Amino acid sequence: MNIEKLIPLALALTLFAAGTGNLQDATLAIRRAQAELIQDSKASKWGNPFVLKK
Repeated sequence: MNIEKLIPLALALTLFAAGTGNLQDATLAIRRAQAELIQDSKASKWGNPFVLKK
């Protein structure tokens, strides 16, 4: 995704959340998603590499 398209989207979502009074809930949801992404990207979940045997 292009950063030029992502920035206005993020700004619009932030302004919408702030305008409706849900900025704190939106921030919490983002932090939970970041923590889940970090957990899912740990090396213990990668599996075993393919190794050619002689």
